[in-house]
Amino acid sequence: MNRNDSIFLTQAENDKYGLLLDIASLKRDELPVKKRIALSRKNEPLVDDVNLKQVAALLNRTYGSLYNTYMSIVADLKEVIGEDTEDIQRLFSVPLDAYHYHLVNQSDVFDFVNILLKGEEVTFEEFWTSHDISKATALRHLKGVRDLIRSFDIRMYYDPIRLEGDENKIRLVLIILFWLATDGHTWPFETIDRLDALKAFDLAIERFQLAKPNVLTRELGAYLVVTMYYRIAQRHYIQGPTEENLLRYPVPNMIKTYINQPFIGPALIIKNAMAQMTMEEAMAESFNLYDLMNFGPILLQGNNQYMPSYEDRYERYIPKTHKFVMDFMAKVPINLEEHLNLDEEDYQGLVQTLMATVMTIYMFKQDVMSIMANHLMDDYTRLRDNPVLKQDIEDTVDYLLLDKQLDFISDLRDQIVSGLYNVLRQVVQRVAPTNPVKVVLVSEQSFLGYFDLMMALKNIRYVTVTHDDADLADADLVITTSSISLANKVNPNAVMFKWNQNADSDHYGRLYGLLRELWLQKSAD
Repeated sequence: MNRNDSIFLTQAENDKYGLLLDIASLKRDELPVKKRIALSRKNEPLVDDVNLKQVAALLNRTYGSLYNTYMSIVADLKEVIGEDTEDIQRLFSVPLDAYHYHLVNQSDVFDFVNILLKGEEVTFEEFWTSHDISKATALRHLKGVRDLIRSFDIRMYYDPIRLEGDENKIRLVLIILFWLATDGHTWPFETIDRLDALKAFDLAIERFQLAKPNVLTRELGAYLVVTMYYRIAQRHYIQGPTEENLLRYPVPNMIKTYINQPFIGPALIIKNAMAQMTMEEAMAESFNLYDLMNFGPILLQGNNQYMPSYEDRYERYIPKTHKFVMDFMAKVPINLEEHLNLDEEDYQGLVQTLMATVMTIYMFKQDVMSIMANHLMDDYTRLRDNPVLKQDIEDTVDYLLLDKQLDFISDLRDQIVSGLYNVLRQVVQRVAPTNPVKVVLVSEQSFLGYFDLMMALKNIRYVTVTHDDADLADADLVITTSSISLANKVNPNAVMFKWNQNADSDHYGRLYGLLRELWLQKSAD
């Protein structure tokens, strides 16, 4: 399976979605930047016609191989908008996420995931029979979901269909699966009112004294709430709080808060289930909700007027974790702040990410952040190993664990090393890469002549740029303002790029695309 394919879709459906993405991308590339800006401001779609022969040529495909797929896309888009129209602009005004969810919502895999969430008593035979497919076909369709679930050490059973394992991880996986299905565009939960779920998340934000998140993070928070609702309704409770020795925040009883809210419809069933919980069960759920909203998968900022500093907040409420991370930053044989040349805001962001990494590993007993990145981020799989950095991290963690005050994570030593390494490996490679793209600018040597171009190049951290002819032999990219012959001087594998004196925004965009792809290729070597 291509990493960009959806785990919910068959290969034929992924081909349709992929072709729609390609058509939109090619049209975007075809239009000048100024035209795209004008269309966006008028809220008009980019695609107003489709030349399928041209699309096939650009994708190195045949017209015949794309025709049936394209016609199936058109039929799908008509279903989405509810109109039998041939108006290309109208059809292609459908958001890509909406089309993806249209395909997902009709898939047997998404039906399977809904069964997992709702806890319905369904056997696997009943499942594949109801979808008029064979057992082998059903298992093949479910491979992506099965692999994702197993990576979190969760067991998936078929008779009846269910998940078993750590409740924390089960909920996390369900959140991920539904988010992958929608990307936040469409509300997928038929029996839970979206506004109720958003209100419940907002209440937690208020009670936990957290800063209001952006609109997409708030939507993800509603998914978190719905997952909690369904699991509680099935009497699947969080066991804990296991982190009571780490977290000193006076977590409020959110279950009691939710019981007293005027939620509507099916939520009444959930309120009834909540009312039957013991105080210990209610507080375990509340602690878990606090952890998920502070450390992962959602990482929110504090909003306590009496404690504005994130460092004060962490030192007060997770003192052991704070001490471990700050000691790690002070003792690891790399001056991260200086080596990475981070400003204060970015450095604080790195510290908070490391805090969240340690806390989530303690919560889930597994490096779940790295697992999620490996499944969801294509760039993550291209990262080059850094054995020196890993050894430095291992040595520092081992040294810190000699301190009895920090041995609370000694049993998780390997996961901690993995988590810290995977965070820092990404940051180091992206912010202070050891394999930069070497650019040589062959132009008239004038400070102001190509000032904009030089500043743009120097502001890209993974690029080094010179004017020297001597560097041509080792260049990855040569930008030249003239077609002058450079024979026998240039690295034969270098990419040549002709620059114009008055280059427009489209030309800058083409240059950046080349630079990024060259960097990704060098990073993967």
